Amino acid sequence: MNQKVLAYIYRDSFKKELLVFEHCKYPEVSPQVIGGTLDFEESPESAVVREVFEEAGIKVENPKLVGSFLYYRARTSNSIK
Repeated sequence: MNQKVLAYIYRDSFKKELLVFEHCKYPEVSPQVIGGTLDFEESPESAVVREVFEEAGIKVENPKLVGSFLYYRARTSNSIK
């Protein structure tokens, strides 16, 4: 099972703004937050720091875990390759 992290980065200026991006390789995909897969024996906090730097060039310090959940995707005959 792959463990994933998502980074919800916002700034609180005149109004709260959430950092999202459009994936240049997949223009049909809606804007998304930064995220990715944890490396072997990597903590969620370390993974989010790494992913934010890799995807946005932003150095994050002391990220705060705000929640976790289990997500299961049903496998269909089309998804098994």
